[in-house]
Amino acid sequence: MKNYIFLNGKDAVDRMKQQLSWYEDRKGEGSINKKILKVHNEIYLNARTQAIDLNEDVLEYPENLPNF
Repeated sequence: MKNYIFLNGKDAVDRMKQQLSWYEDRKGEGSINKKILKVHNEIYLNARTQAIDLNEDVLEYPENLPNF
């Protein structure tokens, strides 16, 4: 899996929000494949880690995608 490299914290937080939105959409449809969820969670964790490294406050966001 390719890790994204973010140049600023805002981009990393935006990616986290995209992953959370993806999760909410799939949850609303009632269909979340565990393998696909794992990939999206890895992207989310990568973005969250980089956001923290870039001094963004991410305390309001979960450490992982829900149900992971």
